[in-house]
Amino acid sequence: SFKRCPGGMPTTVAANLGKTLRAMIIEKYGKLEPEMIRQVHLYRSSNVNNNYYSQPFTMRNHINALFCFRFASCCCLLTGNLTVKDAQTSTILSRPELIEITENATMGVYESADGRQMMKLVVDMADGSTLEAEDDYAASMYAYPTKEFLREKFLSQFHDFGKLPESYAQKIIDLCAKVEELPDLRELTELLVLK
Repeated sequence: SFKRCPGGMPTTVAANLGKTLRAMIIEKYGKLEPEMIRQVHLYRSSNVNNNYYSQPFTMRNHINALFCFRFASCCCLLTGNLTVKDAQTSTILSRPELIEITENATMGVYESADGRQMMKLVVDMADGSTLEAEDDYAASMYAYPTKEFLREKFLSQFHDFGKLPESYAQKIIDLCAKVEELPDLRELTELLVLK
């Protein structure tokens, strides 16, 4: 399995659903503004364990965000992604629309049609329409990432960390791409050391 966003692996499916619904809303309306969303409902199939990821988003901090289905889906719904920076308490507190939508999101249970472990995200729009998406809970955690995804994730975390010179980013990517061909790893490790 590969961790696609910060937080626990189970939040992967919730984040994916948020991204899917965001794309559907933008396709239908040409944009997505927080006031266009009336209510968000997230559902786990009855064969997905009820655990702390299912708890409400109430503490408005990074710990709650990292282990909350509702935060993962609502953050991706509103912003298109869930990065290290998105899950920081200071960033969360600077986004009142995200806090409101996430705190008002509901979590329910449903029966999946074919018995697989599934999750579903339903968004009630302010105009009265409803959009929904469903995804495989387990398969989403084990989908193999593309090279493009790995590059984007690395660059996002590199920039969010912000402690290494900008010029190192591409050098690190290039060296990692040929790590098995390197005579030793000193050049790569030197780029990763804080000075």
